Amino acid sequence: MQLENLKNTFINNLILNQNNALDNSQNNLVSIEDYENILKNTCEVIKNNPDDDITSLRKKIYDISPLNQNMKYIINDLDLADSLTITYGTNSYNEKVNIGMVNNKKANEKNIYDLASVSKLFTSISVLKLASLGLIDLNKDVAYYDERFKYLKNTTIFSLLTFNAPLITNGRLDDDGISYEESKERLLNIKINESFNPTFSPYTDLGAMVLKEVIETITNQNFYEFVKENILNTSNMDNTYIIVPKEKLYLTASTDNTISYKNNKFIFRKVRTGTVNDEKAKILGQNVNDFMGHAGLFSTPIDMSKFANSIMDYKLLNKDYLNKMSKNMTGRYIESLNKYRQYFGCLCYVKNPDKKASEVYHPLSANAFAMGGYTGNQFTVDPQNKIFAFLCSNRTHNRIVNLSGFDKNKIIKDINGKQTIVINGKEYVNSSSFANQRDIILKSALDLAISYSFLEYYITSYDKNINLSGTLSRTI
Repeated sequence: MQLENLKNTFINNLILNQNNALDNSQNNLVSIEDYENILKNTCEVIKNNPDDDITSLRKKIYDISPLNQNMKYIINDLDLADSLTITYGTNSYNEKVNIGMVNNKKANEKNIYDLASVSKLFTSISVLKLASLGLIDLNKDVAYYDERFKYLKNTTIFSLLTFNAPLITNGRLDDDGISYEESKERLLNIKINESFNPTFSPYTDLGAMVLKEVIETITNQNFYEFVKENILNTSNMDNTYIIVPKEKLYLTASTDNTISYKNNKFIFRKVRTGTVNDEKAKILGQNVNDFMGHAGLFSTPIDMSKFANSIMDYKLLNKDYLNKMSKNMTGRYIESLNKYRQYFGCLCYVKNPDKKASEVYHPLSANAFAMGGYTGNQFTVDPQNKIFAFLCSNRTHNRIVNLSGFDKNKIIKDINGKQTIVINGKEYVNSSSFANQRDIILKSALDLAISYSFLEYYITSYDKNINLSGTLSRTI
């Protein structure tokens, strides 16, 4: 009876937490029955093993989870990446599960991955940190703080932070053979795109790139050094870089030979290990020993777990400012298209009412937020429920990442669902669906995190002094 009562109280809290969104469209997305299903097996484990300690109970809960099976499906059956690590848990306990190979060695939690757009979270937190210190007013125009952006005199910092400023440059910042000087000049002459269709997704890299420049101007400090001082050091993230040390390149997951289909042909990109996959981040950032704001950071599962803990413990931002991250600033239902426009907060995804389109898992609280990365990463954190998950992979390595305009009838599918395409007589794996396929891993991991959170709640109800802290690494 005590177990049942505690479970009901726990679920009621989850319901309250997921229904505290300011945007009504984000409320009532998960039912009591949904939470009952998530916790069903966990309650059975607790009930059937009354004498087990917390370590044993965690193991038994993990063993009945589909996480192992789902990871094997993505990596072994579909072959969507060479390696994958998922780290997840609560602010007291986290697990890391590794599968695949990195540089001919089994993947582990010390491997270094190109975070790609997950890097935007560091930019968003940096801006909000300056705002919390009174060093930046989110409602002032960009040009007020950085006069170099002469065409952004009527564009606020907040609009860039929330993807509410459709930006356009005179030519791509990563054109073939473009110099640093020309790319930088195009960025500084950025303008508002007056012809932008408001029904389109507002996502862009450009806002984060401008904010990086503004932060450097305000602080008179290299942006990576600012991030290091205010985020990495605070979180004890010792292995997060813009330039991976030579002695650690053997730990770095390669993103070389990224294959895209453009203009009716396949294009192969050579990306040396340790070089950022995003060309803009390389030209304007890594090549000049700086972090460009939209992409460019490399990190490990261990460090990203620390990052999540710092967020959940409000070490990086106080609660009021952190809650700004998760407020919907762009999402709305578009009747003409019969779908929701993507939901964004501060350089991050927030909960989309459309389950299939949501980067944030629906059972999480309204204060949860997430960000995905092109190279194969996804970071989710729920500061209110104190749970997180970070998936890192290298789905761009020696794989086809984009098939826009390609004849899908030419895709070869095997019995397990693996997709390949023959290019110049050689088969290459199609990983263009990775962002959708990885959701089964994230869901399993976050369900485990919710289960571990309930286990901690249950145990501390009768043992207030128990040590909940710990970490565990598994290799499949």
